[in-house]
Amino acid sequence: MKKIIVLSLLLFFSLITGSYATVIDFRSGEFSSANGNSSFYYSPAGLTINALPGTAVLYQDSTDGLGINYSYEYDEIEEDEILYLQFDTPYLLNEILLTDLFYEPENSGNGWFKEEGQYSINGGNWIDFIANESQIPGTNGELTLIFSDSTIVSNIQFQAPGWKFNGLQDHEFSVGEIDISPVPEPATMLLLGSGLLVLAGLGTRKFRKR
Repeated sequence: MKKIIVLSLLLFFSLITGSYATVIDFRSGEFSSANGNSSFYYSPAGLTINALPGTAVLYQDSTDGLGINYSYEYDEIEEDEILYLQFDTPYLLNEILLTDLFYEPENSGNGWFKEEGQYSINGGNWIDFIANESQIPGTNGELTLIFSDSTIVSNIQFQAPGWKFNGLQDHEFSVGEIDISPVPEPATMLLLGSGLLVLAGLGTRKFRKR
């Protein structure tokens, strides 16, 4: 009985912690045809990718993933640009991998700065992120954002400030990967939870009879 309860618990927690995660790798050839288009639909995940504002187009490559061609940098997100991801159905958001986000010298040569950007989930507040000191030029400038098991996402937006401090700093980045999982159906969760309660009750009764 104990083995059954343990196995059931493992199954239950695997469903709520994203064991069936899918990594959407924007650096793969599946996204190469997004390059130069204002919008791209990725059918395996029911994902629409949009470049904003109106005349902006997507940029994709196998090293960094997705950026936008609109402002001065043709391959990254900066200034007025927004990368907008819209899912047909909600998912659990596990991780986001950002690239081209560096700790690098200011243009004056007198100091270093950490590039920064922002994301927004489901139209909510913009959340800041910033490079760390390991993300120096010569690396791929990768930063992984990790989310809680309860983060359900329908859409995500990304932006960066671009030039700051009279041109001394240039803040920009690309999006390399999104790690998502299906949202467990309420009926499935209720059924599993009820089953665990029954098993726990049977185990307790068996233990008392001894």
